Amino acid sequence: MQVERKRRNGKWADMMRAKTRAGRALAAVAVGVTVAVGAYPVAVGTAAATPVPRYRPQPVAPAHAGDSTTSGGTALGDAMADLRVRLDGLWATLGRRLQGSLADPMDRPTGPPPGVKLPDPPDRGMGTSSVTHRPVDPTAPPKLELRRAADPAQAKPGDRITHTVTVRNGGGTEAKSAIVRNTLPAGGKRVESKPSQGEFDSATGVWKTGRIKPGAEVSLILVLTVPEGAAGSEMTARSSFVSAPGAERVIRDACTDDAEAACASTRVADSRTR
Repeated sequence: MQVERKRRNGKWADMMRAKTRAGRALAAVAVGVTVAVGAYPVAVGTAAATPVPRYRPQPVAPAHAGDSTTSGGTALGDAMADLRVRLDGLWATLGRRLQGSLADPMDRPTGPPPGVKLPDPPDRGMGTSSVTHRPVDPTAPPKLELRRAADPAQAKPGDRITHTVTVRNGGGTEAKSAIVRNTLPAGGKRVESKPSQGEFDSATGVWKTGRIKPGAEVSLILVLTVPEGAAGSEMTARSSFVSAPGAERVIRDACTDDAEAACASTRVADSRTR
């Protein structure tokens, strides 16, 4: 009886020691795998050229029937088999994560799924224009736009006013020439005139622009003084085409009493309010 009891106690002790060893081994492996998984982003560059190994569990040798540690050996074998199954799953998970990190970014899908339309981006405050800009036909005839502006819009007797006359070719071909007549406000005295190109006759106020390429703009600067007698009045000057062979003529800032001329005005303060 005592011999049988000792034998059973020995088997029980062997089985408990086997389970303890298996538990410690499983805990150590789990810690190692946790550290490896946590540090795998650092090793991605090194692992890029190395294939990910796959753990293959080895068969567990069955215990012999006559072995005195049959119960302990069976428990240890079951624990090791369970450990190998878990290791195999951890290796597979780690391998998939590494393969996903090493995949070519160009192979990854971009954009919305098929059939899904993304909304328009929000307005960032830049505003939108309702004007549609159409390309200019390179074979279209010249289109000359005439404009005149005065600076400042308000003045007093003795001040200087600068008038700028511009002609722009908005067509698709070159304009061979344009002749523009320019007048001065009543009583105004011209002190300076300067064309960007062409010739200007200060006696007649006629400006010959010369050739104007598509998209180009030429200008004429006229500087005059405000006479004493203009106090309390509005000084208006105008410009108009004399000729523009083969070109379409467009007047910007047309005069209220003449649609064929561009006007610019300056309001002169009353001398009594100076």
